[in-house]
Amino acid sequence: MIAQRTITSNNAREIVRVGLELSKPRVTLLLVFTAFAAAVVAARGAPDPARVALLLAAGIAACAGAAWINHYLDRDIDARMARTRLRPLPSGRANPVAVVWIGIALIATGVRIALFVNPTVAWFVLFGALCYVTVYTAWLKRRTAWNIVIGGAAGSFAALAGWATAQPALSPSAGLLALLLFLWTPPHFWSLAMVYGEEYRRAGVPALPVIVGARKCAWVILGHAVAIVIASLFLIGSGATRGWVYPGVVTVAGASFVLAAIRLVYDPRPRQAWKTYKVSSVYLGVLLLAMMLDAIL
Repeated sequence: MIAQRTITSNNAREIVRVGLELSKPRVTLLLVFTAFAAAVVAARGAPDPARVALLLAAGIAACAGAAWINHYLDRDIDARMARTRLRPLPSGRANPVAVVWIGIALIATGVRIALFVNPTVAWFVLFGALCYVTVYTAWLKRRTAWNIVIGGAAGSFAALAGWATAQPALSPSAGLLALLLFLWTPPHFWSLAMVYGEEYRRAGVPALPVIVGARKCAWVILGHAVAIVIASLFLIGSGATRGWVYPGVVTVAGASFVLAAIRLVYDPRPRQAWKTYKVSSVYLGVLLLAMMLDAIL
């Protein structure tokens, strides 16, 4: 009896572990945090708690569902890359058919929950999931080195969904915040692709550093970093941020991001690419926190 309980407990833990892996928790949490930050900023620091709770539930469900389907569509690529070959599908720990249907159900659940906030939020949640699954993963990822440029719109929809939670009638500030996410995603991914360039080459994925080379890719990353900093400064003039926290933070964080990209141009090796990737990760989180602090204070 004790042995049977142990086996059942182990099975339950494995199911939870596989489910979390399929949900890409880091990506999901980043997108949900983006939506939450946008809702706080749009509501001037005081969003409706019930609406925010619904937004978070909808975002988690839809983002996780999109990630499940992404795993299904990329299972052959994942099997050829050392970084991803132990994921649930290539390692045989999950059933492909079950994964895709659960993914669809999660997206549908997220959209249904978002409808309780308002229809605009529901549309943005749906568009974000579809952009990631169909436009990026199914259509562009294997066809063009610029796949992530268009695929990056998925993050923009998270920002728009959060903003629409507080202000269904979108403003220029919402568009600038969405633009910031749109510009941030490609250099963030390209930095990582420079680290794992050989794996992407073997898997047949036309990541930008594989197609144009590391040094040219580093120049493109630098261009995006400068564009991101400019877009972040426009947010000050748009009225989205009115306090003293964001201007100071955006200046320091932007300078750090551009400096990391400049170093990458001069040293386009995996070690520096990894540093640039980490700087880009911190950059976005710091900016979103600064926006929220300004709105609250």
